[in-house]
Formats: sequence, structure tokens, C-alpha cells
Amino acid sequence: MAKVNTGIHDGLAQMIAIFRTPDWIANLERRGDYVHDSGCLVCHSRLDQAKGREPTSAFTHQTYFSGHDAMQCVTCHAHVGHRDLLQHYVRALGRNRERRAPGRS
Repeated sequence: MAKVNTGIHDGLAQMIAIFRTPDWIANLERRGDYVHDSGCLVCHSRLDQAKGREPTSAFTHQTYFSGHDAMQCVTCHAHVGHRDLLQHYVRALGRNRERRAPGRS
């Protein structure tokens, strides 16, 4: 059901985007709203049983799998799915701003 809701939201957002430009960088701060742990757990379902991890990682993953905290995968893994996405946006949006700036050739 979460993917259906996300799909509907994305469809509506695309239609509304005609009237406003999304703030992609600000949306990264809300990644927990639209990146679902179920996608991570398809491959990483046994992460709670992994051996040989560093202590900080082991503790954090144990806390996550205990369910006592409101953690999400993207709480710690900010670049899940798209490595260096923020840097890409900064470069791409910066170039677009330069092209649209008045008086520039």
C-alpha cells in the first residue's frame, strides 16, 4: 500500500510541478517520508544476524531491528539508492541557474 500511495503522490506532484519547480535539495531532508525500508530489507533482511561488523554499526543495526526506536535505514544511510545525490543536485542546479541568469551568454 505504501508504494501505491507514493505512486499516487508522485503522479500528482508531476502534474503540480508544471506550476512550481520542486526544491530537490530540500526534499533530501525529507527522504524518510518517501524512501521505505521495505526496499532495503529485500536484500538486507538478515543484517541483524551479520557477523564481524564494527561495534557502532552492530549496535545501531541491533537498535533498528529491536523496533524500540523510530529509526529508518535513511536515518544513517543518507545516500541510499543514489550515491552523491546531493552533490549531483548542487552541480546540476548550479549550472541551470547560470544558464537562466539575466545578462549571461
